[in-house]
Amino acid sequence: MVPLEAIVPTAQNNINTQFILLEKGKTTWDGQNRMCLTLVVDKTTPVHLQLWGEECEAFEAEDIIRIENGIFSYNNNNLVLRVGKRGRIEKVGEFTMEFVETPNLS
Repeated sequence: MVPLEAIVPTAQNNINTQFILLEKGKTTWDGQNRMCLTLVVDKTTPVHLQLWGEECEAFEAEDIIRIENGIFSYNNNNLVLRVGKRGRIEKVGEFTMEFVETPNLS
């Protein structure tokens, strides 16, 4: 598992990390798809996580989430972490995880 502060923008699905979902934004529609921008954090830094479709309803604040083969890239001039087509996201726990709120890499 890579800490959030160590990830860099890439077009490859190669990020394996774990974090807690701190804040969940409103679900919006991007054309035909649902999208939700969230703030996630680990013990190193917070970043934005973009959820799509059913992912928007699957996770709530305080869920501990693991991503395998994720992508950290630019979306609308902001850096966001997302799963992508080849990645995997899953809830692995809830409520308790050490974290910091600054600096924010997004």
